[in-house]
Amino acid sequence: MAITLWGSTDTNPRGRQIETLIEDHCLCLLNDNSYTHFHRASQKFHTIDLAICSPLAPYWKFSTSTNLFNIRHFPVVPTYVKNDFPFPKRLVKRIFGKADWPLFKSLCQLTPNMVDKNSVDAAVNTITDCIISSADIAIPKTSGNIPKLWNTECDAFQKNA
Repeated sequence: MAITLWGSTDTNPRGRQIETLIEDHCLCLLNDNSYTHFHRASQKFHTIDLAICSPLAPYWKFSTSTNLFNIRHFPVVPTYVKNDFPFPKRLVKRIFGKADWPLFKSLCQLTPNMVDKNSVDAAVNTITDCIISSADIAIPKTSGNIPKLWNTECDAFQKNA
């Protein structure tokens, strides 16, 4: 179960397309983990409304109203702020093209006794932990930082705000 950029534990192909769009075009997602939609039939909350912007995101704060106002969507309230916000991050991804595959192979020693467990879940967890810990050492990751795209127009906007 992957966590999306906006904090939802539900993921689907459309959500992954949005994450790719955000990353490929160096956009920022203002959403925090707030729900933006209430589905009356299932009585569940979802995050389907997203606030996407340019890398000027540190100057905007995302929030939602706590009142549904007799509709299904919580109003999204972006607010301009001029104080210091941490710069948003992108998803950290593995850089498979720079992987040290011989090192990965030597670290990731899967053995038959790994599956000799009392439960399938324990066996899966043991194998998964082995693969992930080997990958953490042998496969580099992106930093998660968004490239700075500051220009003279951004300077002018900041001075006039």
